[in-house]
Amino acid sequence: MSFPVIEKITEAIRNRLFDFDNQVQVIRTEMLSDFSPANKQVVIVQQDPTTNEDYSCHGNPPAQAFTIPYQIVCIARQTETSSEALDSVLSDFAAGAIKTMTTPTAWYQWGGEAIDSKITGMEKNVLDGYATQNILLEVIFRTDENNPYNRR
Repeated sequence: MSFPVIEKITEAIRNRLFDFDNQVQVIRTEMLSDFSPANKQVVIVQQDPTTNEDYSCHGNPPAQAFTIPYQIVCIARQTETSSEALDSVLSDFAAGAIKTMTTPTAWYQWGGEAIDSKITGMEKNVLDGYATQNILLEVIFRTDENNPYNRR
């Protein structure tokens, strides 16, 4: 079965994060119906793509480029007996996730499906019983205008 380029990129991100640590649970947002935050959990949030005119090309068929933002949400929870600061645990977890995503040569192309990627920032949230570090990632990709399954 063939998948749209956007899905191939999201799966490449997910698969790379699986290599991070065998104790890390990686999930996507469509699987959140019974979501319960857990320690060492990564949630991939795929946001809406926007047209990227700078990377679009004329032709027959024309190539349509998009920028898609992702939030890679790293979740840390502490037990009552833990002595390590939650900020420290979360910082180390998020740094490991970034290193895992960006270590391969040409990491930003996600297996040749994307043109470019960059980490645009991080946001920390402290919630009831757990904390998150959101890694903000933007990916630029291009497809045939009439075929979102074909990368260009």
